[in-house]
Amino acid sequence: MRKQISLILLVINFTTVFGQNIDNSFVGKWVTEPDLNGMINIISLNEDGTGITGSGRFSNGKIELSRFMKSELQNWKIDKDTLKLTTNPISLGKNKEPKSMILMYIILEKEEDTFSAFYSDPEMDKMMKETGEEVVPIKQDFKKTE
Repeated sequence: MRKQISLILLVINFTTVFGQNIDNSFVGKWVTEPDLNGMINIISLNEDGTGITGSGRFSNGKIELSRFMKSELQNWKIDKDTLKLTTNPISLGKNKEPKSMILMYIILEKEEDTFSAFYSDPEMDKMMKETGEEVVPIKQDFKKTE
């Protein structure tokens, strides 16, 4: 009986540690440099897979996220060289079901407190391709702020 309990605990620990693709080096708050309009992008990742992503700007030395341009994350993970962010379900309008979005950052380079990546929103990319528009990857450089 004692061996069975030990085996069960070992399996639970193994599943908890290896079943999630959380890279603790990504835990924290990441911010891009302000663009010409002063806008920044932010990704804040927690150890439990939750977090926040969105855009905003610096104001009085603090980051202020745009109310309508931020999303809470229900899951984030690293899959090969891609950081995948899954948002909490977002309302898409009066007659549509709330839906989670998946945002992807294809990592080009990662150092201790910085990473560069191409940003991709698969749903938006699909809509652009369907309308004949060219999908151009957007490179973003993030710095860890905390």
